[in-house]
Amino acid sequence: MFMPVVLAGAGLWFLAGVLVGGVIGYALAQHAAETGDDLAYLLVPGGALLGGGVGIVAGGVVGATRSGERWEAMRLPIDIGLLPSTDTFALSAEVTFR
Repeated sequence: MFMPVVLAGAGLWFLAGVLVGGVIGYALAQHAAETGDDLAYLLVPGGALLGGGVGIVAGGVVGATRSGERWEAMRLPIDIGLLPSTDTFALSAEVTFR
């Protein structure tokens, strides 16, 4: 139960880190290319790699600290419906207090 939560957290944060790192690398690469840097094209994959690495670590930590709780559906204490009439529709709402 513990390991899938850690892996899911690491995987999701990895993807987010790659995306953010790639975007930051792209922005830096455009500026570096304008200044004449020949290695500017390496900033995009470098940023994605660095962001992904940070994402894996952060996601693993967040996934390890989750308690693994499960949510279950519950019925809301309100019923909403339509009441048909000959030429209109009416909206009905019923709230139940317990």
